[in-house]
Amino acid sequence: MGYTIIINNHMSFAKNNIGQVHLSEYDNMNIFNIKAITDITIRFTNNFEYNSGASFYWNQYEANTELELGAGLDLMIRSELVPTSENGIGTFDIDGEFSISGDITYLLNDNELTAYAFKNLFKDCESLMDASELTLSDTTEQSCYEAMFKNCTSIEVAPILPATSLSTDCYKEMFYGCSSLNEITIKSEDSLGEDYSYNWVYGVAEEGTFKSVTGIEHETGVHGCPTNWEHSADYINMYFTIESLQDSNEIKMQRSNTPNNPTLSYSLDDGETWITATISGTKSFGTINTGQKIIFKGNNVKLATAWNAYNYFNATKQFKAYGNIMSLFNEDDFKTNYEFESNTHHCAGLFRTTYLVDASNLILPASTIYSSSYNGMFRGATALQHGPQMLATTPTGTECCSSMFEECINLEEPIEINFTTLTKQCCFRMFCMSRSAKLTTPKMTKSPILRCQTSAEDCYKEMFEGNGNLNEVTCLLTSDISATIDWLKNVSSTGTFYKHPNKTWTLGQTYAVPTGWTVENYVE
Repeated sequence: MGYTIIINNHMSFAKNNIGQVHLSEYDNMNIFNIKAITDITIRFTNNFEYNSGASFYWNQYEANTELELGAGLDLMIRSELVPTSENGIGTFDIDGEFSISGDITYLLNDNELTAYAFKNLFKDCESLMDASELTLSDTTEQSCYEAMFKNCTSIEVAPILPATSLSTDCYKEMFYGCSSLNEITIKSEDSLGEDYSYNWVYGVAEEGTFKSVTGIEHETGVHGCPTNWEHSADYINMYFTIESLQDSNEIKMQRSNTPNNPTLSYSLDDGETWITATISGTKSFGTINTGQKIIFKGNNVKLATAWNAYNYFNATKQFKAYGNIMSLFNEDDFKTNYEFESNTHHCAGLFRTTYLVDASNLILPASTIYSSSYNGMFRGATALQHGPQMLATTPTGTECCSSMFEECINLEEPIEINFTTLTKQCCFRMFCMSRSAKLTTPKMTKSPILRCQTSAEDCYKEMFEGNGNLNEVTCLLTSDISATIDWLKNVSSTGTFYKHPNKTWTLGQTYAVPTGWTVENYVE
């Protein structure tokens, strides 16, 4: 047809009259989305329907038409396409930098993955900057993703590959020529190889991380795990695990005051046999040597009853903890059920030990946490160098993460905080070092990015107090900042504070920015 559609500030114009279809039932669903990072021009070799978010109506796009999208805007796309063996459902040709997200099966008839579905879909899209938030099908079909991202030289993190079984050529040349790609997560229980993934990682970055299901062996090279990449297990699908870092290490659970009596099952032979015990006092799980491990599961509502009445893991020598913490709560269902029951003190005080060194691969996957869910969870863990991966977005109740890493003087970097809202004292004293700082200087030099713009009562009070090396803080609050009393007390005398462009912070006040620091606007 040769005409151009221009979308700018959510208004679309075309040189001819295009039809509209009312599809409001798709509101708030995970529809496939293209986001313009710069101004972009989109061309596609097939028809689809699109919505720029301005209304409930979907516009008709005709194959090979130019569609211009202004920087910062999003374009939701759906269709009922049926692929062909040669070209799948079609190929995008996009000028300008963009990212993609949402469920890619919204481009298919009945959202059903079929053979050749996405073959060549983004082939040669060198300005595709990010595909990590794209949702793929949990099944595969022949050649369904063949050459899907071939020569997409700018993507660094692959979308998660959730399918547990593989089909002929399903991943063939999928990431061929993706020279910046350095992270792949795959859930397959089949081993990669020429029959499934021929040349799929040819030409990717020389170093990277390959995450796969525990116990599945994949060949090394262009048909499997890229040579020289770190091959790590998919920790979210692993039982909670303690691994000894020294010989003759007794692993046990102890208690402070009088908490509840949880029931745990544990295994010293990787799940071949399980021993079940009710914890009513100090319980020894066995003595293990360097590299040996114990895995745990249980069906518990919580492991503590108050901030000072809790069960906690301990040892006689150093250890690391990894896997999914929810195996202690949802037993064998932890791989699909990541959530706590609505209660309190789920993990309060659970690792108050001086022998835990590394929790970097410990996954805390619950999206919603409650009053004191993680209160004091690692408090006093003075040997801890690397914290867990906390995926929570919604704190509810009070003191959800209060004192979570208090006195963890060797913690090198703070964990990422993904909260979309704040509640009373949710991060109160979370990284506070006010007591230990009198003896030694804590190692943490920068804060996590605190993205929430609306504060809550005392949400960040005393959060970083005593971190004498802390010299970089990023906080995007735009509302009342009285919730930050003493949060930067006794930190470094000089540093940089990154703020929301629409917020003014003063220097020297107990709830603001230390005197001697510079204040700058945060840029993503």
